[in-house]
Parts: sequence; structure tokens; C-alpha cells
Amino acid sequence: MGRVAKGKVGGVTGHEQFGWDGDVRRLTIRRLGPADLRGCLILAGQRRWPPEESKWRFLLDVGVAFGIDAPGGGLAGVVVLTCYEGGLAAIGMLLVSPRFGRQGLGRRLMGVALDQAGTATVFLYATAEGRPLYDALGFREVGRVIKYAGEFQRGSPLPDVPVRPAAASDLPELVRLDAAAFGVGRERLLVRLDELAALRCVAATDDGLAGYGAAWPSLDRTVIGPLIADDESTAEALLDAPARSVGF
Repeated sequence: MGRVAKGKVGGVTGHEQFGWDGDVRRLTIRRLGPADLRGCLILAGQRRWPPEESKWRFLLDVGVAFGIDAPGGGLAGVVVLTCYEGGLAAIGMLLVSPRFGRQGLGRRLMGVALDQAGTATVFLYATAEGRPLYDALGFREVGRVIKYAGEFQRGSPLPDVPVRPAAASDLPELVRLDAAAFGVGRERLLVRLDELAALRCVAATDDGLAGYGAAWPSLDRTVIGPLIADDESTAEALLDAPARSVGF
């Protein structure tokens, strides 16, 4: 790979003053931790991603993050691997600084995350920009995700489904409901969700729980999810409860 040219700073190139010869292959990958939160937010801003501090804090806690330090400070790239029970793992938050784009750092970060995942089945949500890399690494499309954003409009009439705040004693049933819908267990994530969510609610029946929902703050908006329900009416009630609690 050719040397990357930089302007002179005090008679020394920008790369040389940090003891780096411009070859991105010499940049090492390391594990990230909570102390790297600010660096992740700055890197997200460089890629015009929203600086979702609560989301990054949550992922750095429940996942395994890898990053590449940029010469002179900051992060050149980052990726997060989240492992679940049953041999399933998710890769997300793959970001490379514009300064180091198209030089193979994204592929290197993906390689480390896939090695860490071992024999687990790995999935991710691809953007159009990242799709070529994921295709080249052997990922294949199995479905599509639709994101809705806007002002919440309450339905009328509201479903007659009893909804109440979730309690600690609900956790085993929440884990069961979540595993049935998601396919594998993710108890650790659900426990940590309490630290992120502004509200968790459940739909309770005489036979047990029929669903649960959560809402958590993200910048100037509220994100509703995960939300799992036995039927549409229960889902509507669980959607309305957190929306009402945050003043929609």
C-alpha cells in the first residue's frame, strides 16, 4: 500500500511527528471500554451519525468493542460485537473515519469481530454504503428492516388490554417471551435494558404475560422497542403506554 502524503508541520510531516509512516496496516486493533465513549461519539459525528451517547454506552457495556487508534489521537475505526445465547451474534456500529476510508480498516475490523464470534451465526443490519463489504465477506440478505420516525398518533379507541410497569419478578417471563420471538435467549441484554430504558411495561393476563415493551431516550426523540406481543391489540396497548408516559 502506498505512502499517504501529509503536509509539513514544523518541518516534519504530520505522520512522522507521531512516529507513523502512513501505512494503515501498521495501525493496531484493540479492545475498547467505557473510557472510549467520547472517542466513539466523535467518530460517529465525523460520519454524520447522531451522537447517541446512551446507545453507545449500552453497547460498550453489553457488547465487545474493537477500535483502531488514529495517529495523533482519536479513533480511526470501531466495531461492536454482541453475543447471544444459542450460537448467535450481531455486528454493529462499524465506523471508519473519513480520513482513513477505503484503506481496508473496515475489513480488518470486521475480520477481528468475526474471529471473536467464532462458530456463532453472525447477523448485521447493512446500510447501502456498507453492503459491498458485507457481500464480499459472505453475508447474504435474509430480510429487510423498516424504520419509522415521526410524531406519534394515538389510535382510537384504545385496545382494552391491561398494561402495567414491569417488575423485577417479571424477568423470567420476559426472557421466555423474548426468546420465543427473537429465536435465542438474551437475558443479559434485557437486564441491562433497565439502565437504558425510561420505561418498561408488560401486558398481564390471568395466564401470565402476553407481551412487553420498552422506551428509551435518544437525543431529542424517544425510541420504542423492543416490543413483543401475542397479538396486534396487545402490541397497540404496549405501544401506547410508553408513548403516553413520555408525553406524546
